[in-house]
Amino acid sequence: MKRIGIFLSLLLLLPFWISATDYTIETIPNVRLSDQYNHVSNPDGIIQPETVARINQMLQTVEDSLGIEVAVVAIRSIGDHDARMFATDLFQHWGLGKKDKDNGLLIQLVTDPPQRSVVFETGYCIEGILPGAICYRLQQRYMLPDFKTGDYNNGMLK
Repeated sequence: MKRIGIFLSLLLLLPFWISATDYTIETIPNVRLSDQYNHVSNPDGIIQPETVARINQMLQTVEDSLGIEVAVVAIRSIGDHDARMFATDLFQHWGLGKKDKDNGLLIQLVTDPPQRSVVFETGYCIEGILPGAICYRLQQRYMLPDFKTGDYNNGMLK
């Protein structure tokens, strides 16, 4: 009887093990390739569809009015990779921003430890508007309080 209980417990946990993906820069879906109006890559469903739609609308307005290309990535795991280096590599791999302006911004959310983080990766032309200190302050003041309670939707909207 005890073995059946253990077996059933393991069976219930199996979907979590199977769905835990350690992404690489090559395996994160670049949603802009299929639809230029999509800005949010959310393959693990961390952010609700309604929130993704709102973020897409806001970021399209930013792109239309300021020309800044913004991508948001929300994933559970990047394995043993350093979150900052991963964001830099992903930014370059996707070629965010116009080449002649280098005006891209990547907001990367990783939810599983030990890489749990939110990273802003900016192109050189954006660094004057969003230097590291401002990005850090935005994360600390607006995003992290919601993230700490597990509310990734509101944190990402802010």
